[in-house]
Amino acid sequence: MRRHNRSLLALTLALSMLPLSGCAQSMREQREAKASKYDIYVITKSTEAYWDAVKTGAEEAGADMNVTIHYDCPQWENEQGIETQKSIINNAITNGADAIVLASIDSDALNDTLRLATQNGIPVLTIDSDVSYTGREAFVGTQNETAGAIAARYAAELLGDEGGQVAIVAHMQGVPTQVTRTDGFVNTLDGESTSAPAEEIVETEPATDEAGNVIDGEFVEVVKEVPAQTGDAYPNINVVEVAWGEGDVEKSKEEAKRLIEQYPDLKLIYATNQSGNVGVCEAVEELGLADTIQVVGFDAYDGAMARLGSGVLDGVIVQNPYNMGYLGVRYAVKCLNQEQITHIVDTGVTLVTKSNMNDEDVQWLLSN
Repeated sequence: MRRHNRSLLALTLALSMLPLSGCAQSMREQREAKASKYDIYVITKSTEAYWDAVKTGAEEAGADMNVTIHYDCPQWENEQGIETQKSIINNAITNGADAIVLASIDSDALNDTLRLATQNGIPVLTIDSDVSYTGREAFVGTQNETAGAIAARYAAELLGDEGGQVAIVAHMQGVPTQVTRTDGFVNTLDGESTSAPAEEIVETEPATDEAGNVIDGEFVEVVKEVPAQTGDAYPNINVVEVAWGEGDVEKSKEEAKRLIEQYPDLKLIYATNQSGNVGVCEAVEELGLADTIQVVGFDAYDGAMARLGSGVLDGVIVQNPYNMGYLGVRYAVKCLNQEQITHIVDTGVTLVTKSNMNDEDVQWLLSN
């Protein structure tokens, strides 16, 4: 198993304590006749490079836990394949999935399909994006509203006392990650509270022996208290518009150029996902405005570090998709074995800037 660096715990920026729950007891009878080799279906949103790390984490968890991973997603780069996701889930049910680990494009549209899965004794866990269906067992991923708040505070730091106009290039209207990342950003600038006091059991630290060597496949549950986060008011910063990049690089670039032209005093653009981040950076680069327009975006990508170094990109919120995939599968196995699990596990985010991009911990995170 790939070693999960202990220092990742320090990178977890917001956690929330929720009570433990046992998984559904009505597992299919045929499961009892099987050995330990479960079939777990991992379904993500698109072919965007971000999901490669999720797939790697899921497959490595499958190898560590002796389960079979079936990975699938809509075969295009934007996040518009809700009907395809529905079809993939139905196929998983038909093919006898033991558990489904899902990154849903929409929080509501798949609820009936997920209900069908649980009615057939198939536990459903969500990663990256949660769903409103109350029958899902657990969510493993970023606390996106808090991540948006982190981006807002950094944007305010970049703009300083002078402040200025800010625009947002969001990915898909109504998608849970977009809504929470945008709300966290805007609410923080407006001075609204973004999270409550929190306490959470986090399973991202590997167990070690007395000599400090990592014990493969074993994790230590760590309870960590986080104080309440209150919103910050920045009256000198004005969010002028939320534009829609539709999860597409070219559309995001087009919208960024339009915003820059429409708002001559624009100082900063915040992008809520990887494709938006790439598109906004390309727009700023092509217009030669790296010294005028600052960019804060989500998710690292090939070329992001070079853009941080050159000043085109000023900060990037980096998630931990590898851990989403790994822990999503691990929790699915715990469900199938009828072990207790937490409802929500925060896999954390890290703000990467030019000043810390070469730090050892950040480099480890970027490579996983």
